[in-house]
Amino acid sequence: MEIRATLFGINECGYYKRGEDAPNFGDIDAILQNLSEWADDEKLCDTKLSETDTENGVFPIYLLNIKRTLNGWAIACWNEVPATDGKIGAIKLDTRVGDDLDIAWSNFDEDAIPGFPSYYWINTRLNIITAIAPKLWSNSIKSLQKYLKDFMRSFSEYVVLSADNDIIGYSETNEVEENLLPKFKISLLKRINEIDYVVEHFQEITKISKKGLLKQLSVVDSGAQTGIVRWLSGDPRKEVVTRDAQVKVELEYAPTQEEVIQMIREEDQNEHASRWDDLGFYIPGKGGYIWVNRSKASDIFEIEAQLNNQGILSIDTIDNIIRAHGHQFIALRDRRNDD
Repeated sequence: MEIRATLFGINECGYYKRGEDAPNFGDIDAILQNLSEWADDEKLCDTKLSETDTENGVFPIYLLNIKRTLNGWAIACWNEVPATDGKIGAIKLDTRVGDDLDIAWSNFDEDAIPGFPSYYWINTRLNIITAIAPKLWSNSIKSLQKYLKDFMRSFSEYVVLSADNDIIGYSETNEVEENLLPKFKISLLKRINEIDYVVEHFQEITKISKKGLLKQLSVVDSGAQTGIVRWLSGDPRKEVVTRDAQVKVELEYAPTQEEVIQMIREEDQNEHASRWDDLGFYIPGKGGYIWVNRSKASDIFEIEAQLNNQGILSIDTIDNIIRAHGHQFIALRDRRNDD
């Protein structure tokens, strides 16, 4: 089967005093060991730590399993998706815009949780998270980040409670240390860092290219620079035209540094099904375009594994994938765009 592995760096993890860069305690391995002990023999419903964050589009997740593996931990989660009165709807592919909808509703038990799984390898030696997703599936990394921070805030062994079970602080010794805050922040890892070069040498950019396998492509508002930036970063608010084939558009344009940073940030937030989907910056003398999507530490791998009869990967299968391919996943951060 094909899977996509995407690498994220752990920038902060632990309990920090205000204004300090290093945590007092709570490294990632200790947090995950604590999570494993906390979740042992828990009901799945009790591993849900928060409700839907509609503002940031983050849905609740549940901990399916956690297991020690090569240089860290393998984690499997269940991502809850919205349902209407215990049903999830589906429409036919050939439905035309404006037609009356023929919606097929699937029913499930009241105590069932509609959703899909996600899988991760957290390498605690390198402070790297590898999101492992069957091709075209979401890796739900934002939900995992929120989940671990919520656990650290309210459920870890470092939480100190009052007699009324209110959180009064954090400590390794049950004596509350003042001004401590739990932090867990990650960022998408890049390959050999040509994106930094683009940002630093923005004045040398002469052309920008947008490629996609999309059926929709935003139209440029040629009367405003903001329209160009929105179009290049895939903003859906503009009028669109449909395409059934690959689309590649080049634009002679000299962006500001702020525009370059904005376009890269928004491109990073997109989940791409194909290497064709990309945003490129042309700098004379660099031998071609520097592509944002190709710069991500992410790639598709063919692996010897299958979904089980429930349509998921078991934690033991994830463990085997990590042990067989972990070195290839980590090597993504050292590859160049043209590898």
